[in-house]
Amino acid sequence: DLFLFNLIIRAFSLSQTPHNALSLYKKMLSSSPPIFPDTFTFPFLLKSCAKLSLPRLGLQVHTHVFKSGFESNVFVVNALLQVYFVFGDARNACRVFDESPVRDSVSYNTVINGLVRAGRAGCSMRIFAEMRGGFVEPDEYTFVALLSACSLLEDRGIGRVVHGLVYRKLGCFGENELLVNALVDMYAKCGCLEVAERVVRNGNGKSGVAAWTSLVSAYALRGEVEVARRLFDQMGGRDVVSWTAMISGYCHAGCFQEALELFVQLEELRMEPDEVVAVAPLSACAWLGALELGRRIHHKYDRDSWQCGHNRGFTCAVVDMYAKCGSIEAALDVFLKTSDDMKTTFLYNSIMSGLAHHGRG
Repeated sequence: DLFLFNLIIRAFSLSQTPHNALSLYKKMLSSSPPIFPDTFTFPFLLKSCAKLSLPRLGLQVHTHVFKSGFESNVFVVNALLQVYFVFGDARNACRVFDESPVRDSVSYNTVINGLVRAGRAGCSMRIFAEMRGGFVEPDEYTFVALLSACSLLEDRGIGRVVHGLVYRKLGCFGENELLVNALVDMYAKCGCLEVAERVVRNGNGKSGVAAWTSLVSAYALRGEVEVARRLFDQMGGRDVVSWTAMISGYCHAGCFQEALELFVQLEELRMEPDEVVAVAPLSACAWLGALELGRRIHHKYDRDSWQCGHNRGFTCAVVDMYAKCGSIEAALDVFLKTSDDMKTTFLYNSIMSGLAHHGRG
């Protein structure tokens, strides 16, 4: 019966084989007599489409939603909004939202967060104004998305207004790690580093690694690497992202020797750095002419041994490092072994500049 179909469709949508949920849905419709879906069926079908990254299938399920008359069900609408934003289709998500007669806090949060992720921070603010006009109460997830929008806009004025709303609506933000992290990130990106640091230190122990990392990164990018390093040393439970922020900060400030020393410390801790982390040390090697260390980093973090095309930033850093360290043949070899679809303007610039400097006009 429908209950059993929904149960197994849900199970498949949450499993590693979400395509089975869609196959089962087809069987359900073609059974004799046919079993028709309800409001519990569609959210899990849409979740399966999102996991499979199949926009066309998502559109087909949306058509079935419309034909079945469930386009006014808030749970189905929220699932549609989520799946369109997962596909990067903000236009259709906004159309679903605008045409829906039913909206709750989840609907608004999904749209606000989706628009922020799509880089349309200004639009997310307008949706929030509409949310308040519709007397839908914002919650902590709303404020996290709004603070992320303020970070994108780098608008400290609106950020302070949102900060005030958090206090008025929730009473306090210190017990919520997500909110603390978002607030610190907003103030840091808006240049209010002293305020951001105050929020971190007054976070009642809820300031996570992400909040500290935002602060370290902001100070480093402003050129205050001594302050960044002091905060970095005070952090508890540093992760790879925080180490990357500090290493990149040293490179940004021209402190290449310090960047390499910190990278060596990271390796000694056996924290499993990846190709992304290795980009900054490769740049430092390029500036210092440290060919042997650069070559070691290349071979260690290039998982496929000279097939660097799996990470554009890493490939570009490797080519640039070899060229600047005088090993133009190695740079050219890496460039030629990179697939054409992974070659970027930066990569072409690096190899052309290197060839020119080595008299290979």
